[in-house]
Amino acid sequence: MTNYKLVILGFGVMLITALLFTAIGEIITRPVVTETHSLSLVTDTPEPFGETLVASEPATQPILQLTLPTRVASPTMALASETTPEPYPPPAIFTPDPSTSEPYPPPSTLDPDPYPPPDISPTDTVIFEPTQTSTLQATPVTGTSAIRGRILLRGDALDEAVRINIENLDLFTVQQITIPGGDYAIYDLAPSVKGYSILFSQDINPGFSLDQVIRWGTVSASPVLSGEMVNLPDLEIGLLGLQPLVPLPDAVISTAPVSVLNPLRFVWVPYPSADEYWIELRSNRLSAPVWDSGFISATSVDFNGTLWSGASIQPGTYWWSVGARLNERVMTISGPVWEFTLDW
Repeated sequence: MTNYKLVILGFGVMLITALLFTAIGEIITRPVVTETHSLSLVTDTPEPFGETLVASEPATQPILQLTLPTRVASPTMALASETTPEPYPPPAIFTPDPSTSEPYPPPSTLDPDPYPPPDISPTDTVIFEPTQTSTLQATPVTGTSAIRGRILLRGDALDEAVRINIENLDLFTVQQITIPGGDYAIYDLAPSVKGYSILFSQDINPGFSLDQVIRWGTVSASPVLSGEMVNLPDLEIGLLGLQPLVPLPDAVISTAPVSVLNPLRFVWVPYPSADEYWIELRSNRLSAPVWDSGFISATSVDFNGTLWSGASIQPGTYWWSVGARLNERVMTISGPVWEFTLDW
């Protein structure tokens, strides 16, 4: 009886175990996917674009399809962010300033390539030379100074405006001003050890005729110290002398060749209070002198015919002028240029 019960119990345990394993197997093998996904796998080959994994379930369930963009990846394909930078940026566009009437001036030369490649390679060594700078001969003292004086025409004040140049003999600067009536007072000047020079020139005053005024005249100042007002001597621009007597303007001189034994004599009208004179001879009205006499005290001088170049003067048309220094060289003036002709 006992053996019979053990057999029945064993069969029961086996049956329960079989049912349990069957239920577990059904649970494991049941499909659980509820959405459909389409995934494109990137490969290194153009075709096919990739494998598509699809899992589906009964149509009663809503299906969500997700399609990702596909592309072909190759070793030569460049990414958008990996753009090659240009060696030179494009030129900026200039926008004129509406507040100014003149636009930005164009370049004087047009280069078809606005950014030419550099002439040197990165491995070259560039040696930079120091920039040459001029050294001032004097350092202005702190503070400003002033000068004043008069420009006269035959001893009288001018009835019209006149232009003069103000030259700083230390700083080599030139400033041109126009003064009415000939009186000038110039303030806010830098102190100058060598002083200031006032220059009148007929070139910048074309309203005066050649027979009315000197060709140019200058008056120099004593040192102008800080905060000092310096009175300059009057500059007379009237042609009070220096007119030619021999040769006369436009004269034709028929003579034997000019030499030491047959010199060419220059004679002129003296200038009041002149200490020294000099003569300049030119082969062209605007050219540099081909000969000058140097400073002399007389109002005449002989020319022996030998030019600065060592050659002898030849027949032709020439121009001459006479200059003078006054008041121990404080004032220097030069008369007009006169024409004459040599013929032999």
